[in-house]
Amino acid sequence: PTAPTQPQIIIGDADEDGVINIFDATEIQLYLAKYKVLSETQMIAADADKDGIVNIFDVTRIQLYLAKYITEF
Repeated sequence: PTAPTQPQIIIGDADEDGVINIFDATEIQLYLAKYKVLSETQMIAADADKDGIVNIFDVTRIQLYLAKYITEF
């Protein structure tokens, strides 16, 4: 038997589709507006500024990344 693998978490990839794009920012906004619940791994990925809190600053950081104002999380 093989051991279960841990899911790979990509910081900024809040919708867990393997890419960081505007849909990730939208996913966090929907969570903040209480329209969506994020899983534990989504919460880790959504915390783009790594401060332990998922908030609008994470959305902004993803937008800055997409606009190429920053190059990493």
